[in-house]
Amino acid sequence: MITALWIIYGLIGTIEVLLILNFWLRSKRVRLLNEEALPPVSVLVCARDEEENLKDCLESILKSDYPNTMQVLVGDDNSEDGTADTIRDFENRYDAVQGISIIHEKEGLIAKANVLNQLIDQAIYDQQVIIDADMIVTQHWLRHMVSALLSGNDMVSGYTQILRSTWLTQLQFFDWEVV
Repeated sequence: MITALWIIYGLIGTIEVLLILNFWLRSKRVRLLNEEALPPVSVLVCARDEEENLKDCLESILKSDYPNTMQVLVGDDNSEDGTADTIRDFENRYDAVQGISIIHEKEGLIAKANVLNQLIDQAIYDQQVIIDADMIVTQHWLRHMVSALLSGNDMVSGYTQILRSTWLTQLQFFDWEVV
């Protein structure tokens, strides 16, 4: 019985390694564009009851090394906590940040599709990047995303990592870690 389990786990592990290798080989490598080639960008932030996370998210976006003009639209999706206060605070401190009060179920859309639809309507730049308010980005994240968009891709997706602060998040990070 134990031998059969080892064989099954071995097969599962081998398949997982092959899938990761296949993904890695098929992934496109994106070269960062130089500063002159990067256009203005609209960053669309979806927020619903994100009082705990929004400040860190916006600070990480605003600290990015993106060399060109940036518009940061924060869609407050009918939050019932202090999300609106956080948005107002950032609007008062940064010209790039603009809060958008989301109309519930506009044009028959609900949830995140509704938020994104309304944020896209307010975006002034052709290049748009979407992020949730519970994410924190790296300094180069925006340059990578826009460079990938301008390299002939219609859509670009990134991956997230768990912050390792407790033993449980350490365990989650191990599960999510990219090989």
